[in-house]
Amino acid sequence: MFNKIPGRENIKRELKNMVSENRIPHALLFLGPEGNGGLAMAFAFVQYLLCTDKTGEDSCGNCRNCRRIQSHTHPDLHYTFPVISRKSQLGISSEFYKEWRELLAQNPYPSINQWMNILEAENKQFNINKNECHQIVRQLSLKSVEAPYKIQIIWLPEYLGKEGNRLLKIIEEPPADTLFFLVAQNTENILNTIISRCQIMNIPSFTDEEIKAFAQNQWQLSENKAQSVALLAEGNMSVAYNIVADETDELTPLFIKWMRLAFQDKDGKLVELVNEMAKLGRERQKQLLSLGLRLLRMMLLSRMAGSKPEGLEESESVFVQKMGAFIDFDGLSQLVELMDECFYAVERNANPKILFLDVSFKINGILRGVKA
Repeated sequence: MFNKIPGRENIKRELKNMVSENRIPHALLFLGPEGNGGLAMAFAFVQYLLCTDKTGEDSCGNCRNCRRIQSHTHPDLHYTFPVISRKSQLGISSEFYKEWRELLAQNPYPSINQWMNILEAENKQFNINKNECHQIVRQLSLKSVEAPYKIQIIWLPEYLGKEGNRLLKIIEEPPADTLFFLVAQNTENILNTIISRCQIMNIPSFTDEEIKAFAQNQWQLSENKAQSVALLAEGNMSVAYNIVADETDELTPLFIKWMRLAFQDKDGKLVELVNEMAKLGRERQKQLLSLGLRLLRMMLLSRMAGSKPEGLEESESVFVQKMGAFIDFDGLSQLVELMDECFYAVERNANPKILFLDVSFKINGILRGVKA
């Protein structure tokens, strides 16, 4: 429902006007960065569109259509999303609906990393293949079961690649009462011929205030904790959910320990720590580096403002203040660049033991004033 998504009032108003004025585009692309709520907005729009007891403000949430959309079991709402190949399977989205519902139950603002974790797809290739494209054409050629529309949601059409050519005709000239809603993070890897067939609705990242208010209302967090979540999330609601679910809590002390041992390893514990980090798995390693990047940026902001960082947990605040006072702007900039490079290497399956040991030596050089 629209009222469960914080902010975005102008976007919600535009979508509701489309329905009331009967000018719904046959292909609508919700575009914006990860965690911006594009998928949640698409679901809210579908629910409003099919609700049999809607008001001018929102869907009712209680009618048959609303309940089935909320449980992701409506027969006229079809989902397409990137998947992995499994033996004896076609590699189509319907083979993964159970996991898809699990993902959305955990986080209505999902990331591709969370999807990888649920499918245990550490080093497997994700895509939307030709079999899925054939399935889309096949199921949309049939009559709707009970709703006035057949609706196809495609999450992350970037993973279509050249297979998107197979959908050009049906997106441009869909069967009667058929709608396409695409949810993408960028258009670089989407065929221009698909983009040109869609009306684009840009959805920006959430503001810190929106995430803070959401965290207080949704999870009943204290103002200080909600502020901490908002600062670390940096506009990404998916990250906010992860933080509240304690997925990153254990990583904060791990990152702080890494920085300290990289600077000074009196007891020879660095190699032991690197081995521990190497066992985390690629997605957890990326979460660790993302957390570190946020803390380093907080140091930069704290130094620029000349004040104590607000909204952080005590251990994070102490670390940011002490390390931020110890290292200059140039050093902090080098560390941010180094973490970005490390993140890039992890994404490309670099040997984690070699990578993290090498990065540790470079951290030592930066902290001791030796250019990395």
